[in-house]
Amino acid sequence: MKTLIKRTEYKRVEIETDVNIPETQMYLWHNGIRRAYSVKPKWTSWNIEHNNKPEEIYTFDVVMVDPSDNKIEAVEITVSSLAEILNNEKHPYHRLVDNILNYPDDKEYIRTKEQFESDLQRVLQKINDCI
Repeated sequence: MKTLIKRTEYKRVEIETDVNIPETQMYLWHNGIRRAYSVKPKWTSWNIEHNNKPEEIYTFDVVMVDPSDNKIEAVEITVSSLAEILNNEKHPYHRLVDNILNYPDDKEYIRTKEQFESDLQRVLQKINDCI
């Protein structure tokens, strides 16, 4: 006896995309989760001296301020990990990295330094009040 069986096959497709890495500090805001971010690129200081190459960004210092939950978090995201983060939608910094690389000028996500510092001071004041 014969029967017809349907199978679904998925093929992995790799796509390479050029992205611009921001060279100056930026401040971002995520609506919905209401978080403010400071993203500061950190440049190498050894390429010219040791490798005879121009200096490049090798990591981002990120400070996250969550005024709703009164949380502050500081992390370092390396440039070499950006692809891994973008390919994992469950990574806690997926949305942030996507915004940094793909929407650096989108007014919906941009925060001013003053707005970021205001959020930071509000959370710090709340923490100080609890001590």
